[in-house]
Amino acid sequence: MRIYLGGNFQGFLKTILYLMIFFILNTPLTSLGSWKIDPYRYHISAHRTLGCMECHEEDIQDVHPDPHKVNNNIQDFFKSSDCTMCHDEIEENLSIGRHGRIRIDSEERYKNCISCHNPHYQLSFERAILKKISFQKPLKNQCNICHEKRLSLPSPSHENKRCYECHVTQEGKRPDILCAYCHRKEKRWIINSPHHNMSCEKCHQGADNFPHIDQTLNQCTACHTRHHEGIAHDAHIDVSCQACHNKTGVVVKDKNTGEVKWAKGIQGKSGPHQISLNINCSRCHYKGNRLGVSASILPPKSLLCTVCHSATFSIKDNLSWISIAIFLAGIIFWFFILSGGSAPEHTKPKKSSRGGCILKEILLDLLFQRRLFKESRRRWFTHALIFYGFTLRLIAGLSLMIWSRYFPESS
Repeated sequence: MRIYLGGNFQGFLKTILYLMIFFILNTPLTSLGSWKIDPYRYHISAHRTLGCMECHEEDIQDVHPDPHKVNNNIQDFFKSSDCTMCHDEIEENLSIGRHGRIRIDSEERYKNCISCHNPHYQLSFERAILKKISFQKPLKNQCNICHEKRLSLPSPSHENKRCYECHVTQEGKRPDILCAYCHRKEKRWIINSPHHNMSCEKCHQGADNFPHIDQTLNQCTACHTRHHEGIAHDAHIDVSCQACHNKTGVVVKDKNTGEVKWAKGIQGKSGPHQISLNINCSRCHYKGNRLGVSASILPPKSLLCTVCHSATFSIKDNLSWISIAIFLAGIIFWFFILSGGSAPEHTKPKKSSRGGCILKEILLDLLFQRRLFKESRRRWFTHALIFYGFTLRLIAGLSLMIWSRYFPESS
C-alpha cells in the first residue's frame, strides 16, 4: 500500500499520528470475539449512543443464544453491510482506492472492518486526540476527564437493559445468566458447591469467546495451595483434586501416566461441578479396589514420624498419642534427675549453678555423647554415625515441615 501524504510533510506526520493513536488506544483484537463487553470502554466508544438492536437485530432469532452456533468463528456473524449502513462514505472511498488517509491496492482486504476495528471499543478520532485517556489505569477513575466525576455509569436504556444482563461484565455479579442458558444442570450442581460465588470464567478461561469450544480449563492450584502432609500424604502426589473432592462419578487410574483421577459415572447422575469439602477415603481404599492402593486408611505421618519422614505437627492416631506421652514422661523424668530430684547426693549440682549444669549436661552428654566417648571411642564413633544421622534428618524434617506450613505453594 502507499501512504497518501496530501502533498506535504505535515500530512505525512498527521498520518503517522493517526496510526499511533489507533494502535495504542484501541483494544487488542483478540478480545473482539468475547460475548461480554467492558461497560466503561463501551461508554467512551464512538458507538455508545447506539442501541444494541441497531447492529445485532439479525443475531436475535427465535433461539438466542443458539447452542448450535456457539462454536462458530466471530467472522461468521459479520457482514460489511452492518458498518456501511451508517458509514456509507467508507464504501465510496474504497471504490476509489482510499481508506482514511491511506491509498489501497485491494478493496476486498479492507471490507472486513472488524479485523482492525472493535465496534464496541472504537474511539472517535476527536476523543482520542483531545482527551488524555489512559488504558493502563482503571477507566472508572478517569470519568472527570470528559465530564464531572461520577460514581457509576448511567443506567442502560430500556432497549439495552436485557442485553446488559448477560453481555456486560459487572463487578461482583456472577455471569450465571449467560452460562446457565445452556448449562442449567451445571448451575444446579454448583449452587451447593464451595464455588457457588465464583464466575464460570474463573475456571473455564475463554469460555465466553468465539469459538466456545476453544477454551482453557484452569488448574485448581491457580487459586488453591497444595495440601500439606497432614491432609494429603506423599502417596497422593499423583492423585488429582477431583478424584477426592468430586462427590460423584468414579475414580480410575490412567494406564499411561499412573495418575489417579475422576471419571464421569452414569450419564446424567454425576458432573465435575459437584465439588465437596467432605472427603470419603473409602472411595479408593477398600478391599479388591482396582487402583492398587491399600485397603486400610492409614493416618498421616504425625510428629512421631518426623525423625525419619517428612511429617506434620498433627497427631491423629492413638498409637502416636501413647508414644508422645511416654516420650514426654521420659523427658520430664530426665530433667527431674538432672535437677537433683532423686539422684545420689554427690551427683546433685549446687543450687547456684543448677540451671547452667542442666544446659551443660544437655550439650555434652546428649548432643556430644560425652559419657560414651569416655568409655570407648570406637563405640562412640559407631553410635555417632547412627545418632547424628537421625539428628540431621530430624532437623531437616522439622525445617521442611515449617516451610511447607507457611509456604505451601513452594512445595
